[in-house]
Amino acid sequence: MKRTRSIVLSLVLILSLLLSTAGILNADASHAAAKKTHLKKTSVTLVAGQTFQQRLVSAQGKYIKAAKIKWKSSKRSVAKISKKGKVTAVKAGTAKMTAKYRGKTYRFTVTVRRTDPRPWQGKTIKCFGDSRTWYDGQAYLSITKPEYVGKICVGYQQTLAALTGATVVSEATSGAISAEICKTIREADLTGIDAVFLEGGVNDWGQSHRVTIGSLLPPGSEFDTNTVYGAWQSAIEHIQSNYPDVRIYMDIPAIAWTAAGLYPYSSAEIKGQIAELYHIPCCDLYTACGINEQNRDDYFVDDISKTNWWLHFNEEGNALIGRILAEFMNTQ
Repeated sequence: MKRTRSIVLSLVLILSLLLSTAGILNADASHAAAKKTHLKKTSVTLVAGQTFQQRLVSAQGKYIKAAKIKWKSSKRSVAKISKKGKVTAVKAGTAKMTAKYRGKTYRFTVTVRRTDPRPWQGKTIKCFGDSRTWYDGQAYLSITKPEYVGKICVGYQQTLAALTGATVVSEATSGAISAEICKTIREADLTGIDAVFLEGGVNDWGQSHRVTIGSLLPPGSEFDTNTVYGAWQSAIEHIQSNYPDVRIYMDIPAIAWTAAGLYPYSSAEIKGQIAELYHIPCCDLYTACGINEQNRDDYFVDDISKTNWWLHFNEEGNALIGRILAEFMNTQ
């Protein structure tokens, strides 16, 4: 009897060990499954005119080259997708998308909403700024990543136009510091312009040899236009005096890394301080963009093997900035 009981207990122990081992194996299998190749997003919601860059992510967490993937849309009249996985929303509806890679099919859904009411429909917005504004419609330079060199940049202005309904025109100079941008503003003819967007300021960072910050002065003061504060204050007062019907919008420039290092928020918010003084709507792109050291390669076009900065946006980065600006302008 005792021998039988001992055998039974031994069998129970062995069974318990087997079940425990199976549980561990199942857990390992589940963990492995979580690391399988997958799409960046399985559902996307856009409005007509918006774009989204879909990605297929490997088990190692790296993007698979889009050219190796076969992309297809079930309804091109609603949303189409390029050979490189770029989705473009066409009209309201739902489209089923597929990405075929190495014999496997990955699926995602694109929902396109009707374009929201656009208060800037039929109006004209003029953007002033530096290379981030200048790049729209220009060929990417040789210092950008190889896949972009020579291609035409789709700037943030195009998304801004699509989502506001406005005609967006630009007047910008690559490499310009605040004093140079503001000189352009003071000399510009704003007849027929409904609003201006005053972009720029990143190039001031780390250039103490040619940039003086100055200080914030009361409105109506005599400004030193060679200083950062004085340049922006004089430009704003020039517009308000000579074109009182033109609506002024400013930005706190989006985050960047230059030869001087991380562009600090303390420098970026100089424009925010000026906007607050003049009660001008100011979009904080620095914090709203959500770009950081972990994801910056997804949004910047610069080739760091040739440069020492993350400064200029690729199409995905420009679309992001355009969406933030459009939402801001549509609700102010």
